[in-house]
Amino acid sequence: MDVVAKVVSYPVYYGVETAFAVLLALVVGGLIYFFFKFNRDVFRTTDIIWVGDAAAVLFIIIFSASLRNFTASAVLVVLLLAAVVLQVAYLSRRGTSVIALRKDAKVAVMPFALGGTVEEDWRDGYGLGDVISRCLSAYEVGVMDPVRAATGYVRRGVTSEADVLEWGEALEVDYLFAGRARRVGKNIQVRYKVVGMFERRDWRRPRVLVPAERPLEAARTVLADVVKLYNLRIKNETALAYYMEPTSSAAAWDHYCEGRRLQISGEREDLERAGETFRRASAEDEDFTLAAVGAVEVMLQLARRQVHDEEKFLSLLEGAYRLALRAVRQRPSLYEGQNVMGEVFVFLSGGRDADLFRRAQTRFLEAVRLNPNSARSWYNLALISKYSVPEEDVGYADFLGKAISADPSYVIARLALGRHLVEKSDFEGARRQYRLALTYNPRNTSALNELGYFYLRRDDAEHAAEILERSKDVDDSNPTTRYYLGIANLRKGDVARAEDEFWAALAFRPRELRYFRALAQALEAREKYAEAMSVWEEALKHVAGEAEARKFRAHIKRLAEKVKEHA
Repeated sequence: MDVVAKVVSYPVYYGVETAFAVLLALVVGGLIYFFFKFNRDVFRTTDIIWVGDAAAVLFIIIFSASLRNFTASAVLVVLLLAAVVLQVAYLSRRGTSVIALRKDAKVAVMPFALGGTVEEDWRDGYGLGDVISRCLSAYEVGVMDPVRAATGYVRRGVTSEADVLEWGEALEVDYLFAGRARRVGKNIQVRYKVVGMFERRDWRRPRVLVPAERPLEAARTVLADVVKLYNLRIKNETALAYYMEPTSSAAAWDHYCEGRRLQISGEREDLERAGETFRRASAEDEDFTLAAVGAVEVMLQLARRQVHDEEKFLSLLEGAYRLALRAVRQRPSLYEGQNVMGEVFVFLSGGRDADLFRRAQTRFLEAVRLNPNSARSWYNLALISKYSVPEEDVGYADFLGKAISADPSYVIARLALGRHLVEKSDFEGARRQYRLALTYNPRNTSALNELGYFYLRRDDAEHAAEILERSKDVDDSNPTTRYYLGIANLRKGDVARAEDEFWAALAFRPRELRYFRALAQALEAREKYAEAMSVWEEALKHVAGEAEARKFRAHIKRLAEKVKEHA
């Protein structure tokens, strides 16, 4: 009977053991699949957790097969399942269902190109960040302007997650999105996370994989996840519908992304190429309003540099006006179009036409209504308030404050506020604004020149020269830098160096009367009266009014007498 019992029990025992091993193998596969999906919404630590669980199950299979002890195997399985239950409970508690935003919370979408340098990073990663930012501006949440966010991202040389966090802190946002979009075969894969700057906590979001020929589909997928994450409400459905698919042309989209890359560079040659690239995008798709807006922005940037060339200046304004008008007519619900239309009106006004000022102001007000977090629109409103009623300064400081609140890295707004504080004799407040401007962009020549001029007004020539030398290192062809540096050296008593700087300033801007005056003053201080007289005579050729011309002639006559005396 013992033999019979053994013959019967062995198949049963080994059958149960085999079934148990198969069950454990299925558990291994299930756990790996479950934790892989779960891991997409939680911390990176889950990568280690599911690998650990898989290893534990494999150990149990090997252990039970070697010992052939059903009881020991069952105890180990129970312990493992208890550990899995605890893990799931922990991860569920730490998961992200909905993040409650404060009413005044700010969000920044970083370019999804972390650590990348290839061309696709702009077409995929930067384009993705651009679209998501614009889409979010149609919801009830404060969003950083995508071009501003990308500009700082590029100029700071962001290559690591630590750099991203540092830039997010500088922007003073509550939450930021950071990640990487890259080509995987014929697809675009997007991996990203949400970082809570205040909580110092981050959440990994679901991976996105879409065909490479449909990059905007990735943006829509990410946007849907973000809207669910924040439980956002729409405030501008018309704009959102356009932002979700701004163009149906892949070629136009590529041109647009390349145009933004060149625009961010800021160099004159790159701006000219950016304008051509945006116009090619518009030619590929005439309904691509954002490309038209980008072209207008670049034209106005170039126009600022062509003020002294009337023909080029007017040609750029004419082209900008046509494109801006087209953008506003196509999509009146886009704040970008309203804003650039207002900027064109300001340029066309020449600083004098009250009617164009009012039309510009209407556009800027509409822009901030559509997007209250548009720093550029608030800054433009500040300028209009100063130009239209300069003696009253109505709302100027308040509008600048709103621009800086929307974008703390907006250097131009900080410099304008600094100048305003100087006029109000708040010198400490002004110096703080100049210093803050330089923390965001230490190589900004406008900020360096403003701070240098501030020290000149405070009769601190030493500090002024130090700051202006830094500006000269950045751009030695900037005439304002060389002029201010000449003044600083003149006050320090280094007349020879002052003379060199004034000559340099005149070389870059040979019609500026104040440069002629400063150079003549330096030459007279060195008793070079004949050279000083020649400078005044050259300056006289550029004098417009007769009253001022008489002063110049009187000065020339006085110097002629001194030349005779020395002779």
